[in-house]
Amino acid sequence: MRTYKISISGYGSEVTIGSVNEDIKKILSNPDKELVEIVDEDLDEIGGWHEIDNQFHKWGASGGYTIEITDEEGDAVLTIDSESLQDYDTEDFELVEYEYVSVDETKDLLMCISFEKGSFFQGDITTEDEFDIHKMKIKIYDEIGIDQYFYGDIVGEIFYDGEEVDNYGGDTTGKSFETYKNF
Repeated sequence: MRTYKISISGYGSEVTIGSVNEDIKKILSNPDKELVEIVDEDLDEIGGWHEIDNQFHKWGASGGYTIEITDEEGDAVLTIDSESLQDYDTEDFELVEYEYVSVDETKDLLMCISFEKGSFFQGDITTEDEFDIHKMKIKIYDEIGIDQYFYGDIVGEIFYDGEEVDNYGGDTTGKSFETYKNF
């Protein structure tokens, strides 16, 4: 058996989108504070912005990132940057599978984005054969947003030979934070 490590590092984010009840809507509508201040300071009773996520919640690489596959000795077998992902798609093979993010925009929604830098994914593939990119699939969540405020894409899951690769790692540093509401 051979073991390969998949690592994804660079830039990314944690994004939450959630519907809010009237009590939370009242807190978020405080005219004396900016929305980002309210989200940062006034949502502790409900567990913070992380808990307003019943429509979408994902943490992962986006923007500029690198995917690296290494063998047991730590030697790089394949390195792909976010700009060249599509270069691997052919008529017979698609490396990337996009999943459109759909939220119920009839609800009062809060969207929070924590922009991060660091390591977003560490997982192992065990196989009897050498690494084969044709057995790999990268799921990317597409068009994340509400109203006219769209964030972009986030790498969600990695699959190899039809099985999801367990993400056991990740270590990022927050760089900035944005919020948006549709009410």
